[in-house]
Amino acid sequence: MFDNLVNHALRNVWCTPDQDKQLVIQPAKITGFGGVWSIVNVIWKTITLPLQRTRFHVYQIGQLYPVFMSLVDTEDVWMKLSEACNKGNIIVDIYAASGLQLPRTETWYMITSDRNVILAIKDQPNIKIDLNTESIFVRFYNNAYFASSRSDPLNDFVLVEGGTVNTLTDILALQAKYNNSVVKPGATYAFVNGFKVAGIDLISVKPGDIAEFVYDSSIRAIVDLRIADLQSFVSSLDNKHKYLMHYPGSGDSTIDYHDDIDFFLIQPDVNNRHIGVYYHRNQEDAVRMITHKDYSVVVPYVAGYVNDITGWVDTSALTIRMHIRKSGYQRGLVYENSRIGELYKLPEDRIIAAMVGLDSTVPSWTAANLEASAYTELMRAQNVAVDRVMVQDAYGYNAISRLLGNTPSPAVMFSGLPSIAVPYALTNNAIAYEYSVDGILLGWHHHPMGSIYNAVDLNTAYIEMIAGTPGQHLDEYVGIATQQLDPTAEYRFYLCPITNGLPTYQWTDVTDTADYSVVNGVATWNVNPLLNLTMIRSNKNVLSYDLSIPANGGVLEFTLTEATTVNGVAVVRPMQIPLGELDLFLNGYSLIEGIDYIVNFPKIVIVNKAHLVNVLTDQQQITVRFSGFCNTDLSRTLSVDQGFIKYGLLSYNNRFDIRDDKVLRIVVGGKLYTREMLKFSETDSGVTVPNATNGLPYLIRDIVVPLRGMTVDGTYVLRTASTVIDKSISDYMTAYMPEPQVDSANVIITPYIVYSPFCSKILNLLSAGVINDPRLKQQYSDQDVIDICQPYEYLLNSDLSQTSLKQDPNYVEIHPHSADTVINLDLYQYKFITRVVKLYLNDIVDISHFVNITQ
Repeated sequence: MFDNLVNHALRNVWCTPDQDKQLVIQPAKITGFGGVWSIVNVIWKTITLPLQRTRFHVYQIGQLYPVFMSLVDTEDVWMKLSEACNKGNIIVDIYAASGLQLPRTETWYMITSDRNVILAIKDQPNIKIDLNTESIFVRFYNNAYFASSRSDPLNDFVLVEGGTVNTLTDILALQAKYNNSVVKPGATYAFVNGFKVAGIDLISVKPGDIAEFVYDSSIRAIVDLRIADLQSFVSSLDNKHKYLMHYPGSGDSTIDYHDDIDFFLIQPDVNNRHIGVYYHRNQEDAVRMITHKDYSVVVPYVAGYVNDITGWVDTSALTIRMHIRKSGYQRGLVYENSRIGELYKLPEDRIIAAMVGLDSTVPSWTAANLEASAYTELMRAQNVAVDRVMVQDAYGYNAISRLLGNTPSPAVMFSGLPSIAVPYALTNNAIAYEYSVDGILLGWHHHPMGSIYNAVDLNTAYIEMIAGTPGQHLDEYVGIATQQLDPTAEYRFYLCPITNGLPTYQWTDVTDTADYSVVNGVATWNVNPLLNLTMIRSNKNVLSYDLSIPANGGVLEFTLTEATTVNGVAVVRPMQIPLGELDLFLNGYSLIEGIDYIVNFPKIVIVNKAHLVNVLTDQQQITVRFSGFCNTDLSRTLSVDQGFIKYGLLSYNNRFDIRDDKVLRIVVGGKLYTREMLKFSETDSGVTVPNATNGLPYLIRDIVVPLRGMTVDGTYVLRTASTVIDKSISDYMTAYMPEPQVDSANVIITPYIVYSPFCSKILNLLSAGVINDPRLKQQYSDQDVIDICQPYEYLLNSDLSQTSLKQDPNYVEIHPHSADTVINLDLYQYKFITRVVKLYLNDIVDISHFVNITQ
């Protein structure tokens, strides 16, 4: 199953370093000091050189098949390297360690009949490379872009022109060819006497010089960075001092892998003139990826070029020029574990500051950590090295969960039914929740397997998929000494003491302790079964069921229950250990905990009034969805991003929230929203909800996607690590990526309506005559009120009038009961309820419009 994720990485991140048939070779010199004239002896064979009465230095590459160098196979025939470049659309660089280049137009190669590859380099006294003593290197580069479907065969090509120019006429003729190339798409760059120069003209070139230019249509950008402006860092990958190469913009929204980029060191001069040398990659660490478009170059290597070039004395006076090419594959940007996408939301100066310097306080964003990250390792890896560990570390939980389990999705018509393509991680044993175009739940259904889900309700517009098998039965094993574990599931282990032969049901999470062992997939408890009751629970099942209940006594309350087996007897009982993520629906509307309902596990009280229907006569339809694992202290995972729409904006909370790479459940006013229905600001952290009314409650919650054995580490291990990264980035971004500034007033036309369950219960019992204490018609004290109300005080734990649960009164209005009609009370009852409101409800519930006094 994990191959799906690895394949995604190979298709979208791995930069296939061998696709360009790129080789750097140090050929062996086979001629002596001073070179040779006319002929050369290669082993036992005498070969005539390309030109007579000309000195050559001859080198042997050896028996390397020409296709590996992208060379035209010319048996026993000399061909200029420039001609090979033009015919094969390849780049060949012949250079010394100093970065000076030898001309392609005056270097020949031959492939002998015995498959030996030899080079003949014309002696170049004008180029400051001593071919008698210095080693040379040859780089062969065949950009795979030219063979891709994006290339235009008529307009995409490489052209190399030049040679020794003896007269002004020669210079002008070459200049005309150069100027003709400059106006074409791509880029043209020139060399004179081994140095890179600004162009071919009468200023750069003199009679007797060796001048040459290269036109490459695949170059899409040229970037100059002054070394004096660059920040540096110490590489943890190579333990070397390096420059950070960052340039403005987000690039081409693709990975610009460094092997498709040529780097030059140039010394600027007046009038935009310059001379420069090739910054080669003879050492693997010469250039490294930091992000998709940020690079590192080694400080001592740069200094070495300055030492080698006569007249260069000041490194800081140089500029590094990058020729950035289109590549064979367009590797679009994906979400990854370092959250580079969030980094690139910062202003330009802050991007650099986040990677190096005193402000680089986010560990995952430091240049050293980015360079050593699994993301850049994945880019440069050999195919066989890309495995599940590398991909897991490169992507992280957030990206993996969104890639494999992103939900909800808009439905499209397929075979006459609203349908979706099911995310990969949800193709087996999942639950499909179907929603109307307004985001109201229509129903839910088990999806046993399949890559396509066809909705049951023809009015379905959106489908939300949740991993797991639905029902009231959880996958748990109580009091069983040994249990075979499913390798695609994750497990938690719990204990509770047995006292006097009876369980206390005071459970403790003992996962990853010595209280049990797992050998060959079989879990065995190591505790005394007479003193401990054990439970093993997996995340394979989701507690899913529907309820139809009345608002009993004016209060809508129920207990979370599960079906299980106790002593061989099937029972439905209150839950003892919670799950992780709880979602409730009331008459199809999604509810928000803390605003619409309160949980005192396992009891739930729904305080929402907006979505009740005919509360006095009808049953209320409730859907329960409870999934995942609770925390180790048996607390549940609660949403931290909820509140009320302000200024038409979602999550206006003075904090930058990481959302892009997460699987999100977004609810506004009880209705489900998809990410695509929102508008995200490009300049700040604002998120607009189209047509949303100020004051509506919202919820943004991560949906935990069980990775079901598709990663080396478990879902919650990876998720916890991602949470740490998210927090550090969110803290940083909050300071530098502010919320949008809104000058207008935040007008709340209608507050959100809830009811007080405690007051509603008392009112209904008074109206029904259940509370009929004689003291109501006498003088009574506050203690008398407390004595009468004491049986119902448990409801205060679910009442938004209480200080610990209080919501902003600018957004929430608390009604005294759940009905839409007025409740009739006599004068004594009315007096009593006013005392109750003042004593218990902090005097913030107004009963005047909801209670009528009768005679």
